[in-house]
Parts: sequence; C-alpha cells; structure tokens
Amino acid sequence: MTKIEIKMFPASYGDSFLVRCFDETTTNILIDMGFKSTYKDHIKNELKRINEQGEDLHLLVFTHIDRDHIQGGLQFIEENGSVTSPEIIQVNEIWHNSYRHLQFDKKIQNVNQSDEEIEEKLNQIIKKGYGRERGVRETSEIGYKQGSTLASLLYEKGYEEIWNKNFNHKAVMISNEFSEKPISINREVKITLLSPDMEKLKRLDYEWKQKLVELGFKDQVYSNSIMDDAFEVYNANLRGGNKKSRRINKVSGRKINVEEAAEQRFEPDNTAINGSSISFILEFQDKRILFLGDSHTDIIEKNIEMILKETKRERLLFDAVKISHHGSKHNTSPTLLQLIESSRYIISTNGKGTGFSHPDLETISRILLSKTEFKKELIFNFKPIHLFDFLSNQTMKDKYNYDIYYKNEFSQSAIGTFTNIII
Repeated sequence: MTKIEIKMFPASYGDSFLVRCFDETTTNILIDMGFKSTYKDHIKNELKRINEQGEDLHLLVFTHIDRDHIQGGLQFIEENGSVTSPEIIQVNEIWHNSYRHLQFDKKIQNVNQSDEEIEEKLNQIIKKGYGRERGVRETSEIGYKQGSTLASLLYEKGYEEIWNKNFNHKAVMISNEFSEKPISINREVKITLLSPDMEKLKRLDYEWKQKLVELGFKDQVYSNSIMDDAFEVYNANLRGGNKKSRRINKVSGRKINVEEAAEQRFEPDNTAINGSSISFILEFQDKRILFLGDSHTDIIEKNIEMILKETKRERLLFDAVKISHHGSKHNTSPTLLQLIESSRYIISTNGKGTGFSHPDLETISRILLSKTEFKKELIFNFKPIHLFDFLSNQTMKDKYNYDIYYKNEFSQSAIGTFTNIII
C-alpha cells in the first residue's frame, strides 16, 4: 500500500520530522534533529530500527543553522562515526549550508595563522557553544572547541562526498528565475526547492561580515575550519526577531476572537537566519507535502505563484503543510494561505511558550479562516497550553470546521510519545 508516514518528534521548541514513503521500497528522509534530548530520547532508536530493517537514510536535511534544529545532529554525526562504516545508519545525502557554501563573491583563503588576536576572538565565540535546551537539566555537555560544530564533524567523519551532493557540493539554493526541475531522491520521491535563494544567503553572509568588523577583522574574509565553527555557533545562538512583537489574546479588556486575530497586520520575519531556511515540496506518487522550515513567507509566495502560473492553477493542494517557524505570526501570511490548500496543518512547538509565544493566535486564526472544502486538522507534537482551552472548545470546532490533535491522539499507529501522521 502506497502511503507516507510522518513522525513528528517531541523536539521541545525545535523541529524534527522523519518522513517515510512506502511503496515497493521505502524512502526515508529526516528533516532537522531538534536538540540533543530529541536525538537521544527518540530519533536514535528510530534510526536503529530502520537500519535493522535493512534500510538507509536517503536524505538528512538541516534546514538552517539554529540550535533547535541542528543540536541533535551534532550528537548523531559524532555517534554514527565514519560515513563509510556507520554505527547507526547509512546516510546517502546531507543538505546543510555552512559558511563555506556562502563564498559567492570571494575566494576561499587560508587564515593568516600569525593573526593570533583575530583567531582568539573567533575561538571565544566557538567556546560559548550552543547553550543548553531551555527547561532541561543536563548532566553532561558536549565539549565545545574548534571542530565541534556540525560542519566540522561532517568534514571529520568524511561526509564531503554526500554533502549537498545534488547541488554539486555547493549551497542548497534556488536560482532567481526558479527554473530548476524537481530533484529526484529516487524513482519514487522528488523534491522541489522553494527556499533559500542567493539573496537570502547573501544577507546571512553580510550580517556575519558585520560581526567580523565588530571583532576588528579588516582583511579579506576567508573560510576555513575556525571561521566555519565561529559562524555556525554565532548564528545558532542568535535570538533575534521582530521588534515590538507581542502575543495577542485580548482587545480592550476582552478576549480576542478568530476574525480579529486574523486581521491583525502581518509583520514579516526579518531575521537573516530564518531567511536562509531550506524549504521544499516533497512529492511521492500522487501525494504532496509542504515543508516550510522557519522560512520567510515572501520567497515561498513568489515561488508557489510561479508554480501556479506554470500549471495554470489557482491554488496548490497539499496533503499536509508543516507551518513555518513553530506557528509564528511573522512567517505565515494571509497571502500564502490564499495560494495553498490543505486539510492538515502541522505545528512543531512545545506549547509552553518557553521563551516564545509559539504558536501564535494570529497564525492559527489565519489557518482557520483560510478557504478549503476539507475539515481542517491542526496537528501538534505537544498540547498547545496557552491556546488549548480556546481551540478545544466544541463550539469553535463546529463553527470553523476543524479538529485538534497532539501526541498519540492523532493516529492508531502512533508509537512512543511522538505524533504519527499517516497520509
């Protein structure tokens, strides 16, 4: 039986999805790996089970450099060991944009080893590490030093040949004209990239160069292991965001309703790190899923509009949509929701608002009011505490024609503590 199974791991306030496409063969794609706890408590055993069934991990995608998406990957690459003799599972390809992939307008130069002051400043960034997952007590830490980042581990363990392989080992990105054909993972599964483009990646590069100027770097920017590590650690720890962003739940002393929340002015995400996020359409037979990472809505809208123009459709139908940036109100615009249609909307967040307000009521309200002939399913990996009473009200469900699911409640085939989605 042809089907897609999506395992949404409880990645705290991060992301991690295992997509399994079943037909004559099984295709396994892992999108992000959350925190170290996500890998140790959930992902590791799943990958071992897949390996015991004689299967490979066909594609591992790290959408962007943010600790809630890549920290589990550090532990995995370290434990999996050499790419040629893996301890846990064979990986066929990895997508991950490191600093070395952003060398668009400059040559890669070796560091001037005599410039000890600059090197020490970069090492000070590296030594800060990725920090601990909020709300989790850890008995031990990964030792942070030069060579401890995801990029460095991929080099150390020999993953160069499969790293961004479908992009000739250069940056995972689309052209400005959006002319690429879908990427064939195998005969059954193909991926259409929607984000990032060179403009988004150049902005990330520019912001890092500004940081280097602050550190006193005046010579030509170079790329090597020290720069790679400092770039990755610095960006993984950025906690930027839209200024004056606030949670909307009341207006003039009364609780806000869905219509009012949806009509709040949309202020797009302005962070370079989220703009660099890898986002794509995954197609398997007649099934189509939209994975948005933490992407900016403008580039997704532009490229979906191009697809609609080429296919002469008014809206693009998906079997499921993974909502961008944990349901942030800055990443899902009303315009985007007018271009797509789906019955399933997947939101990965811990539901506790641990340092964040995700998912935002504005995003949920925009989804509920988006046009569709289907009954909508709002699928979470944790109970959304700050919105649960609001969303679980039966009158609300009937009025806006939706249901809410989280953890094992969604599927009869759910295993362990993660949400299992069958399409």
